[in-house]
Order: sequence, then C-alpha cells, then structure tokens
Amino acid sequence: MGSAILGRLLEIAIARGQQSLTLITYADIPWNGPFYARSGCSEIGPCGAPGHLRRLLGGDRSALPASTSVFFHWPTGDAPAVEGG
Repeated sequence: MGSAILGRLLEIAIARGQQSLTLITYADIPWNGPFYARSGCSEIGPCGAPGHLRRLLGGDRSALPASTSVFFHWPTGDAPAVEGG
C-alpha cells in the first residue's frame, strides 16, 4: 500500500509541475530508509533541508522532533515507477 500511495503522490507532483516531492518521517524506524531508498529518493537530514521544511520540525506544534526526523527527496524529473516494498 505504501508504494501505491507514494506512486500516486509522485504522479500528482508531476502533473502539477512540481520540481520535487519531499517527505518528512521518522529516522529511527528501521524500514523507512530502505523502503524509500528503493523508490529512488535521496535522504537528507534536517540540516540539509530547505528552511521552509526545517521550520516544520521541533516547534510546539510539530509531531516530528528534529532529532528523530529525516527528509526523503525525489526530483520529479527522475521519479521512477514505484514498485512494491
């Protein structure tokens, strides 16, 4: 199911002319990194993310603390077909 959702999000981003898709998730869940790596993304830590995304972390309203968060980034021009995982 996760692959289908990710694939659909990439389709939407491409259809809307977005240059990329970025996901914020938990770094300490062991299957997150391998799953997203298979989908062709690049992993970037909070310090490497653009400022508007970093501001989503660690604030009073944030569900994701910066210390346990990671960003996964897909340039939509390089978006692969997302297969099961």
